[in-house]
Amino acid sequence: MKQKGFHTHLKNILILVLPFLAAALLPAQSTTHQYQATSALIANPERGWYDDYYSHSGGANLGTTYHPLSRRMMVESRVDDKITLVLRLFYLHEFLELDQVSAEYLQRMQSDFDSIRAAGVKCIVRFAYSASQSAAVWDATPEKVYSHIESLREVLQANGDIIAGVQAGFIGAWGEWYYTKNFAKPGFGTDSTHQANRRTLVEKLLEILPEHVSVQGRTPAIMKNLAGTTDPISAEEAFDGSFKSRIGHHNDCFLADATDYGTYTKLEADLAYLGETTKYTITGGETCDASNNYSDCVNSIPRMSELHWTYLNRDYNRAVYRKWEEQGCLGEVDISLGYRISLVSATLADSAVPGSPVNLSFRFLSSGYAAPTQYKPIQVVLTHTVTGERSLMEYSGTNDDIRFWLPGEIQSEGTVDIPAGLPEGNYTVALRFPDKDPQLAENPAYSIQLANAGTWEEESGINLLHHIVTVGSGGEGSLPLAPADLEATTVSETQIDLTWSDGSDDETGFEIMRAQGEGNSWESLVTLDPDVETFSDTVARKGTYYSYIIRAVNGYGASAWSDSATAATLGVSVQHTNMPSMEIFPNPLKGGNLTIRFGERAERQVRITTLSGMLIYTTSTRETNLEIDRGLFRTGVYLVTLTRGNDREIRKLVVL
Repeated sequence: MKQKGFHTHLKNILILVLPFLAAALLPAQSTTHQYQATSALIANPERGWYDDYYSHSGGANLGTTYHPLSRRMMVESRVDDKITLVLRLFYLHEFLELDQVSAEYLQRMQSDFDSIRAAGVKCIVRFAYSASQSAAVWDATPEKVYSHIESLREVLQANGDIIAGVQAGFIGAWGEWYYTKNFAKPGFGTDSTHQANRRTLVEKLLEILPEHVSVQGRTPAIMKNLAGTTDPISAEEAFDGSFKSRIGHHNDCFLADATDYGTYTKLEADLAYLGETTKYTITGGETCDASNNYSDCVNSIPRMSELHWTYLNRDYNRAVYRKWEEQGCLGEVDISLGYRISLVSATLADSAVPGSPVNLSFRFLSSGYAAPTQYKPIQVVLTHTVTGERSLMEYSGTNDDIRFWLPGEIQSEGTVDIPAGLPEGNYTVALRFPDKDPQLAENPAYSIQLANAGTWEEESGINLLHHIVTVGSGGEGSLPLAPADLEATTVSETQIDLTWSDGSDDETGFEIMRAQGEGNSWESLVTLDPDVETFSDTVARKGTYYSYIIRAVNGYGASAWSDSATAATLGVSVQHTNMPSMEIFPNPLKGGNLTIRFGERAERQVRITTLSGMLIYTTSTRETNLEIDRGLFRTGVYLVTLTRGNDREIRKLVVL
């Protein structure tokens, strides 16, 4: 009887346990989703244009009035202009003969950092003692500088969360390491003592700064002398906390001439060194001369790509930026400085068991000039469709450090652990890239927004994946199916008609987005009632290309976007000012062939190269439309160069 009871008990246990074992051991069914990229401008942290603010004004004779930062102005710039960086130049001229920076000055610095944090932006920091080569005294003695750095320890360490980088500063007028008597010989050359003093300065800065903050040298020669080697940072050395791995670059006369006014002393070697080192450190600065062709678009875009530029002063030099606007590449720079990451596809489990891991895979495209310069964790966010409760899970897998997401395709496969106590039900799925610092992690302004249409939830800083996973036995909530067979038909000079197939029976409506001209800067066009399959866009411009996408929505979220459909209104556009001489469709290129449309019939040459300069395609043509086989391209980012006589135009092409 005892033996029989034992077997009966064991049988009952197996009946209860086996379904859970099967659910845990058998591969879960999954769904693969495709996502629509966008070329819209995004306010992502630690990249892009910056506003510069000086603590004091007065040029050769700096005044004594400290100019505090305005939180309101920084918020307006972030919201209206997508500016997420400021450069704060602290002038220490009042302390040239003193050993310490005063407590009053340090408190003013702290107030500035508080304003930066409250505004939801980050800063590049520089210190200097003079603001003109005509100043009576350019900088302090090495001993005074070291003492000043030590007195800055507490305030810099307390605010490392909002410091994106520190320019080496302190030495010379503007802190640019040239006009100096204390750190160079007459004529501004250096000997071993000067080099040792310069290295000591940077060592002291790095010692008090958080490990994720780099110090940026003004020239490659300075960077090499500081690092003690001419070898660039390798992938193995990147972010390892060593002195060498924390030396970045800033260039305050970018694109001025062949040497950027002396920034490069051995051009080919310096560019090769920077091309590697800047993969893993922050790089930026300002332009300073628009008078020659070095700052033309056709030269600027490849150079910024080659040197992985992350940030640029939007105030100087505006003559260069006017040139970029006239030549048609300013918008390209807007969206490409630093990192720009879009989600191409995701394969997500349809069901999950509490207390068990779930497999996921993602395909991203990095299409900016650089990778992110600061680490951010990747989190999966599950939101219960009934209660709205959210659960955060850390994602780990291949390629899960975004600081290595250089331009190109990134494939990541990994897992998240579903908490054992997670309530059963249906959950929507999202991705989150928060700041790693606890002070900033819950502020959505410091989370990364993927460059995709209709995925960003601004109030929480998450990227919606438009997928529902069933946990345990599940519950309420499902997403509508995506519309299919979207077509766009030209009707008149101002009207394009859309038709599609409604594939769902539970939608509460449809959302349509539209992009004008070249690219895919999607904007919301209209929200329609459920069960409709036609729409007329009657607010289109004459003689203009438009692209459209549509998705179904309900109370639980949205379907995937449809494939895009493109059509042009009749007539010749009346918008002649600054019209591009070529338009590229589709861009990003996902399926089918590439089409380049030209504004008029004329002899021209078209070249398509990779960012590294490898030739992919070249032809000469007089036609107004050029079709190029999709089979020529791998997934990645390319440069399309149009040459007509002495004029050249360059555009970026993204291939998915």
